[in-house]
Amino acid sequence: MLTRELVLAPQVVQVEFALVPALNALNSLHLTGQVERLSGLGEWVTQMAAVWTPAERRLNGLLDSGLALTISDALPMTQYPDFQAFLRDWNSMDPVVLRDRLLDFVLRMPFEFPECWTRDLPVPTASEVLASPQAYVAFMRSFDEMDDLDEAEWVEYGRLMADPPRLQREISAYLSHAWEIGGLREEWARSEPLLTEAVQAYQKQTYRNLTAMEAIRAVTGRDISLFSHWAIARAERAVFVPSPHMGPYLTGMLGEKTLYVMFGARAPQGVSLASPDLSRAELLVRLNALADDTRLHILELLTRSEELCAQEIIEALSLSQSSASRHLSQLSASGFLIERRREVNKCYSLNRERADEVVRALSSFLTLQ
Repeated sequence: MLTRELVLAPQVVQVEFALVPALNALNSLHLTGQVERLSGLGEWVTQMAAVWTPAERRLNGLLDSGLALTISDALPMTQYPDFQAFLRDWNSMDPVVLRDRLLDFVLRMPFEFPECWTRDLPVPTASEVLASPQAYVAFMRSFDEMDDLDEAEWVEYGRLMADPPRLQREISAYLSHAWEIGGLREEWARSEPLLTEAVQAYQKQTYRNLTAMEAIRAVTGRDISLFSHWAIARAERAVFVPSPHMGPYLTGMLGEKTLYVMFGARAPQGVSLASPDLSRAELLVRLNALADDTRLHILELLTRSEELCAQEIIEALSLSQSSASRHLSQLSASGFLIERRREVNKCYSLNRERADEVVRALSSFLTLQ
């Protein structure tokens, strides 16, 4: 007897492009906490990470743990015309309401990201999470991707969640310092014309009748799922936000029924612009991925093998797990490697077409100068 399994077809999304200044600036600050995990990020990000004081790193870690603010109802970050407007609202909001909205998202995380949740555990209530810093840490440890978190830091975050005025005050001081003194204001002023050019170039292209995943592939050239299939299925709009600092990586947020995808600012594929800045930005991302002896060794290794898993590359080149992860992530994000899962292992093969593209792009760029 035949059986049928009904599958909900992915829906078509409305594709848009926008600067989203407050979200863009906050994401750049978030990236300063990722430089040890990801290579190839923007120069401003690595420079800022190098000069952060221990106190600033702690607050940046808090900001990372609270990035839910970008997709929760705490503040509608995607609607602010600039970073200063967001900061003014942050400072004027009732601190208890602010904390409760943030906590509301934290407690929705098991439902928003069910694939990361330890499913046999009950979801605690707000009062249970706030009962003690240790309760907050225990809840965050329930997520598969957070089981290696720094307990001392997260205990401090738990204390801040229990003290809304201090939470608001410390994050406000950190954001104000980053904007006024840390160089974020000047960096945004420098980057905004480039980002505006990218948005305008993409707005002239046609992206119709695409699902969310098809739109991500068409715009960024990446075949990657930023969310669970359940989360992507909820999106009715896909807003693409060019970032000056993402390098080859992508990140995404789902707010209500809108999917926000941040990607490294570049010109659309095959489009020539009057200004060479966007073409140069994309070329720099790809050349940066090649400007490292270990990454070149990885590529060389894969010229001799059809496919290798991460552990085989680690053993062949005597790399640490963290070092291999950084290099493989950058090469994959830049398109030089094709990544797939074989059971529980990540395995890689060489994308020879990307290498040919870089040679052609460099030749074309120098010819046009």
